[in-house]
Amino acid sequence: MIYDHPLLPMPGPDGFPEVDYSQLIFNPDLSNRFRNDYFNQNIRIGFRQVTKSINFEGGISLVPQMSKSIDLINSDRDIDSRWVVNVAPFLRYRHRFSKTRSLNIHYRGRSSQPSLTQLQPVPDMSDPMNIIYGNPALDPSFSHNMNIRFQDFNTERQRSIMLMANMSLTQNSIVSNITRDRETGAQTIRYENVNGVWSARVMSIFSQPLRNKFWQINNHLFVNYNRNVGFNNGQRNRSGSLMVAESFGIAFRPDNLELELRPNYRLQTTHNSLQGVGGQTVHTYGGTFSAYYSTPIGVILNSDLTYSGSAGYAAGYNQKQWMWNASISYQFLPSRSLTVALKAYDLLNQRSNISRTITANYIDDTMINDLTRYFMLTVSYKFNTFGKGNMPTDRNMRGPGGPGGPGGRPPRF
Repeated sequence: MIYDHPLLPMPGPDGFPEVDYSQLIFNPDLSNRFRNDYFNQNIRIGFRQVTKSINFEGGISLVPQMSKSIDLINSDRDIDSRWVVNVAPFLRYRHRFSKTRSLNIHYRGRSSQPSLTQLQPVPDMSDPMNIIYGNPALDPSFSHNMNIRFQDFNTERQRSIMLMANMSLTQNSIVSNITRDRETGAQTIRYENVNGVWSARVMSIFSQPLRNKFWQINNHLFVNYNRNVGFNNGQRNRSGSLMVAESFGIAFRPDNLELELRPNYRLQTTHNSLQGVGGQTVHTYGGTFSAYYSTPIGVILNSDLTYSGSAGYAAGYNQKQWMWNASISYQFLPSRSLTVALKAYDLLNQRSNISRTITANYIDDTMINDLTRYFMLTVSYKFNTFGKGNMPTDRNMRGPGGPGGPGGRPPRF
């Protein structure tokens, strides 16, 4: 709140000024003092059916909401009661074809009102370089979200397949309309409703051993598209971003040994509807070779070597680097429950981290300084609560220092 006072407040017993708020004279154009009331209810009606192979639940939620804002300084800026009845359907469906094959579909609709801060028409000038105005005419936004997942595991062939898809659409999405003063650099932010904001992504995971069970192939594919709407200095802009990532792996896994080679490639491209705002394309490529060996005497050797390169980032952000991690550990005591491990990270001292953020207003390339080469000594003790002879086994969980654990090869994305 901005105010004028003819006299400086006198210090109190604690040394801080004592202020008589009843004597403050507010600047009515710049001050903001509201009393906000909010009311919300959720009425849900649905139907559920459960059979041996089908689990279905669907229905609708009715969410009446009321908001009211009273300006305690200037009644002309009151926001009268706003009653909105949000209708949000929901759906959950699971079809179990067999013990190892199933299909899941989940849909959720969600409505949300703008916050009272986004509605209040009084400018927030606490930061003169970023002045924010509310918009009392904002409508509630409504988002549609659907997730689909199919998974199948063939026990005889040890083949695993998983397909996942996710889609979302937002109606009356609330975005910031930013305009900048070229002389002062200050920006003014106002809120508006827009349509055309949506996203979709698809991911597939496939894994299967070859005829010789020691060899296994796997593949991960990820496709994602985001569509955003925003404003660039007051001009409406539609931005689209497509990302495609492919990673294929081949592994050799006899007893006590694992070797895996995994090349990868990712393409990310953006485009804009606003003239003068060009699109960009980034290529990221590389691969990882990992090795694991467990000796009969309890010594475990583990190492992974990764190469990564990129092209298409802003000047100075493209990279080509090697990343080498290694560890040696020893397991002893009954059931090899105690493990001592020495792990080394980034032995070549080349690690760097580049990321890209894409919105309808800007593209931001960021470089983060990570912790580079370092060593770690760990001691871990394993408890067995399953009883003697009932310890679960999993080829992909080989204990501390092994694949998937600290110092081991990276997770298989």
